[in-house]
This record gives sequence, structure tokens and C-alpha cells, in this order.
Amino acid sequence: MKLPSLFDKLLKVYDKHRSIIIAVDFDDTINNYSGQNFDVEYVIALIKESQRLLNAKVILFTCRENNLLEEAINYCKSHNLKLDAVNESLETYDYPSRKPFYNILLDDKACLPECCEALERLICERG
Repeated sequence: MKLPSLFDKLLKVYDKHRSIIIAVDFDDTINNYSGQNFDVEYVIALIKESQRLLNAKVILFTCRENNLLEEAINYCKSHNLKLDAVNESLETYDYPSRKPFYNILLDDKACLPECCEALERLICERG
């Protein structure tokens, strides 16, 4: 069985639009929620580098609500992580769905190391 390469898909999107959309989970992806000492600073730095070099847009995609969501947004602000949307598609996309439109998802439960590797490679080749 042949499956598409994440990097090849990202490269195609970037080459067409000169930008990508990153959706990022909060807990244990950019915030060390469980106390397992995940390298969240690395992920935050990679997102910032993607914003700077790839014109990446960032969607905070989390199940947090109310005060917990506000805490997450404030955490991103305190880490100088610019969010373009929270739990929804960017305004420029008329995407009628509850699931936000993105090109890559950074989530500790969704192959985070492989996704970070694909972003690093895209930065090296196009950034």
C-alpha cells in the first residue's frame, strides 16, 4: 500500500500558496500539562520559525473551553506565539465544518515527532 508523504503534501501546498496552516494542540504539545517533561519549547520554537520563514498561519486547536481556553490563549501570548485563529478555520477560508482547515496538525497524540520532522525539512528546503 502506498500512502502520501506528509512532507510531499506540505511541499506542494507551500509551493502553491507560499504559506501553510498549522493547527496545534495545547496540552502536552506546547504546554507540559502531564508533567512528563516533553520538549514543548522545541515545538514552540519550530512553530515560530515556520511563521517567520514559511509565512505559516497558526490555529490553536484544543478541547479546552471557557477559563481553561483563556489560560491556553494567555500562555501562547506569554510565549510570543501568534495565533491566527482558535478552534476554527482562518477567516480567509469559507470552510463549512466544525473541524478547522489546516495543512498539518501538531499534536502529541498524532505523530508529533514525524510532523515536526516534516516542518523542519520544509524550513530547510524552502525557508
